[in-house]
Order: sequence, then structure tokens, then C-alpha cells
Amino acid sequence: MRVPIYPQDLNSGSGFARLAKCLKRDWPGAEPIQLSEAQNLLARCFGYSDYHQVKSTTPQDVSYPSLAYVVAQCMKTLSSELIGGERAKFFDLGKLHAQVIDWPFLQLSVYREHYGRSDNRVVGQAVNAELIETFLSTRVTK
Repeated sequence: MRVPIYPQDLNSGSGFARLAKCLKRDWPGAEPIQLSEAQNLLARCFGYSDYHQVKSTTPQDVSYPSLAYVVAQCMKTLSSELIGGERAKFFDLGKLHAQVIDWPFLQLSVYREHYGRSDNRVVGQAVNAELIETFLSTRVTK
């Protein structure tokens, strides 16, 4: 499921642009990445093929994935890029998770409409709780 990205989210200092800067800043690979690469990686995290597709797509429906799903997709995409792309031999998955949880997802229009002026940390804690609950519900008990 794609995260709807509205034109205002692409403006400098807003939504998608701000998240891409966070990804660039927090990138745990051996070499830093450029903003354009961060934009393409973030686009993949959100269900698009690249940043060009984000810019050329206008959201059609109002459905959107939960933030827990988005965080999980970010972790999957970034881990895959780091390991599969041989960009890092080692990286701290827990640290990456903490950084992703702290990203300002509430700056995206779709989540700002849903969560209003909520504190990003409080929403991050709720997302963590949902991820843990989902994990625990998939565990086979003996």
C-alpha cells in the first residue's frame, strides 16, 4: 500500500522533503548518501518505484497505511539496501529503528490530517507498541 504524497508534501521543509533530509542525515551506511538518493530510497519505503513517480502521482483515494506499517516498510527497505547493496557490513538495527521512529512522519499531509497536532514522540510510542503487539501475535506459543 502506498503512502499518499500530496504536492504540498514536496515543498522544501515539508513532509516528504523533510523526511528525505532525515534519511540523509541518519543514513548508517559506510558512505554518506546524497539528498537525491535519500529521496529515491524514501519513495521506495512509501511504495513508489522512485522519487520521479512520487512527483508525478496525485493521490486518488483517501486510504493510507498505518504508521506502524510505514515504519516496518522503511526498516525493510533500508535494511535490504544496506545489506543487499553491500553498503554496510554491520549496522545497528535497533539504532536505525529508533531513528526511523523519530522521523517527522506527522509532517506528511495524510498523517497530519489523521493525528492533528499530536506529539511525534507520543505517536512513535504508539507505533512501537503496535509493532510489538503484531510481532507477539505472530509468535507460536509452546
